[in-house]
This record gives sequence, C-alpha cells and structure tokens, in this order.
Amino acid sequence: MPSAQKTPLSRALSAAIRAGSLEEIGKLGLTLPGHVVSVSGIMVTAAFDVHTLPPYAPGQPPPKPVASLPLVTIPLATSSYVRLPIQPGDVGLAVPASVLLAAIYGQPGAATPVLGGLVPNMSAMFWLPIGSQGFSPVDGSLLVMYGPLGVQILGAPPPAGLIGPQIKVAATSITLSVGSSSIVITSTGVTIMGEDFITHDHGPGSYNIPDVGSVVGDSGPVVG
Repeated sequence: MPSAQKTPLSRALSAAIRAGSLEEIGKLGLTLPGHVVSVSGIMVTAAFDVHTLPPYAPGQPPPKPVASLPLVTIPLATSSYVRLPIQPGDVGLAVPASVLLAAIYGQPGAATPVLGGLVPNMSAMFWLPIGSQGFSPVDGSLLVMYGPLGVQILGAPPPAGLIGPQIKVAATSITLSVGSSSIVITSTGVTIMGEDFITHDHGPGSYNIPDVGSVVGDSGPVVG
C-alpha cells in the first residue's frame, strides 16, 4: 500500500500547508541587526550582529553557531533634506525591500520585484538606524540635532562653486553666512564681516556712514 494511502488526508494537508507557508516566509527575507563598519556617501557597509546555525531536528537542542554573515554594503534610509551623520559603530537594522534598490538609489539596474519565487539578496536591503540606550541624555521636549563636528543648516543646496546661505554650529563657534557676508560668534566675541563687533576702536573725527551721512565723534569702542 502506498504511503499516501496510509497517511490521513488531514495530516498530509496540514504538513503540506505548513511546509509551503515556511517556504514563502523564507522568500521574504529577514530584518537583521548589526553595526556600521564604514560609510561612503549614502552607502553603508555593515556587519550583522548575528550568527548562522546549521540545520537541526525539531525537538533537539540547537547547535552552536558556526559562522558570521559577511559584510554588506547597502543604501542608508535617509532623504535629500536631512543627511544623517552616520558613524562607524552606530547600530541599526538591515531591512529587506520587495524590489531591488539599485535603480532607486542611482546605481545601474532595474527595480525588479523579488517576490513570486525569487529569494531576495543583499541588493534588496537598506540600512535603518535604531535607537540605543547608549545615546547621550538630552531634553526630551526639544528637537535635538548634533553631529561629530557640529551641525550645518543650508538654505538650499548651492550651485557648484558658490556658497549658499548657511548656519554652521561647530564645537566652539556659530557662523551665519550668505555669500561672502558672515557673522561669527565664539566665546571670545562676535565678528561681523571679519571685524570685531565690540572691541575695535575709532579715533576722533568725521566719518561718513551710509544712509546717515557725515558724523563727528570722539574716540572709543564702537558698539553696533
């Protein structure tokens, strides 16, 4: 008697459905944790913080990990308007998409669907930063922005070779600039267009001030 006739139909169908479901779930890919190894533009090279396990029989204790997954270079989940200063060591997740991403982030290729029988590979993943208990404490009621070297706010991406409006908050200074005009604030004072705002002096005499006219004054520090 064939085995198909010995096995009840309900058990055979249940096993087939379970096997088919697991096979389809396996095609969806896995979201895996990891950390950044290096960054180049919008591309992140990440190491997976997981280990692979060899197959083992149900009901038996799982075997020890035998290998680490290889490094992967994938695009960062970001936008043109906010560029995250991702650094080596930052933690995050490698998230699988339903299409190959090369055409989307500017590399040659087509946005080819990977579902429907094709198992996704590393070309269908992107890097998503995730929160960590190791973050420095901040005021939770404020929007906080910082970078390893400071923060730069642009009015708009400037044309090549030109300097557009920007605010740059560095470790020891704040600079507001539009073209060749700038204001720099440091712990020692304020500089406007390269001149000290308070500490520069003028001798007595007559001075021509634009939109005001001739002004006669004594020597001393100029404020304003």
